[in-house]
Amino acid sequence: MRYPFLEHNQLILIDYLPGSSGQLLMRLWYELDHKMAYDNPCIMSDRGITDHPASREIDWDVIIPKRLTNWFLDRCEPQSTDDYLQYFEFLGTAMMALKQPWIRGDQGPKFYEHRHWQLQDQRLLHGIHTQDHEMPWADMRARAPGLRAIKLVPQTERGLRYQLMRWELCYPKTRRKIPLSHTIGLFNSQDDHSERFDLCTALVDRDTDSIVAWLTAQLGTDLRTHKLDQVREMLQEYYSAILDHMDV
Repeated sequence: MRYPFLEHNQLILIDYLPGSSGQLLMRLWYELDHKMAYDNPCIMSDRGITDHPASREIDWDVIIPKRLTNWFLDRCEPQSTDDYLQYFEFLGTAMMALKQPWIRGDQGPKFYEHRHWQLQDQRLLHGIHTQDHEMPWADMRARAPGLRAIKLVPQTERGLRYQLMRWELCYPKTRRKIPLSHTIGLFNSQDDHSERFDLCTALVDRDTDSIVAWLTAQLGTDLRTHKLDQVREMLQEYYSAILDHMDV
């Protein structure tokens, strides 16, 4: 099987535990990325995941929900690198097809418009929760250079506290087969050759400069510099909506 999407495009997977603000990072990336050309005047969602005020999320257009990948990891039981590559090839292609629908009268790009149509030089972000699953990222990258995995892993005690506390307040299940502390420990300590970013500590510290600097480094010449002030304003609103209601 060939992997035309992963060979000629980028699928960047933001791997984080529930509540660790991965959706915020993806929204900021989309706003700043010239390839995405994303604009959304709404910053925060009106309703939270629970009644707790810190369970609100950033407003963002999710193309395909994370639960699809959860299903693949939990129920399909992938065994080989090929299993994972086939899934992510299909996922990236499906996301692009949904972004470029065939709508009568629409002059925008249309997915697979003709037999000579090429899908290339595109970039997509997708959030996943691998949790305690071991992922063969190094093997996948060796065969599909367009696939990147970035894990949001805290490097400080205050970042760890945010990671645990927000998971608990967003998803307060009283009966768990495995303690959250155990899953968090596995996720944070896995040596799986993924890239890492400590978003949790940056949020607790309200370190806007470090978040913007990291995103700027990722985007290079694709950075929409005119959106930087807006992204800073979005982070300030996120701090007020979420951090002001958490004891971290």
